[in-house]
Amino acid sequence: MKKYPKSVAVDTGALVALLLRKDPAHDACCSVLGALPEATVFITTEACLTEVSWLIPNESRFRAVLSKLLETLELQTVPLDLSALERIFDLQNRYEDLPMDFADATIVAACEKLNIKHVFTLDRKDFSVYRPIHAPYFQLLP
Repeated sequence: MKKYPKSVAVDTGALVALLLRKDPAHDACCSVLGALPEATVFITTEACLTEVSWLIPNESRFRAVLSKLLETLELQTVPLDLSALERIFDLQNRYEDLPMDFADATIVAACEKLNIKHVFTLDRKDFSVYRPIHAPYFQLLP
C-alpha cells in the first residue's frame, strides 16, 4: 500500500504549472494532485505567491484561476516571523553558491517549522541539494 504525505509544501513552479495549461509540466502537476488524498494539507509562503503573481499573465482571468486553485487546495500560507526570517537568511548564506532565492528559503523554513518533508516543486536541482534540519532530505513531487 502506498503511503501518502499528510502535508505538502507547494513551490512557485508547481503552482504556475497548475495554472497554465501550456506549461510543459502542467499534466505532471495535475497528476500529482490527482494522486494525493483529499485530506492532504497544502502550504506555501507569501514569497511563493508573489513569484506566482509575477510569472502568470497580468490578466483578471488568470487571477481568478489562481484564486480558485488556492481555494480548491485550501492552500495555507505560513506567516514569516522574526525567527523565520533569521532562519531564511541563514539558509541563504549556507546555500549562497547555488544561490538560494528568498522564496525557496521560505519554503525550507516553513517545512522545518511544520515538520513537512514533501515539496511539490519543479525546482528539483535546488531542492534535491537543500538539507532541512528535520529530515535528511526532501521528498520531491512530481
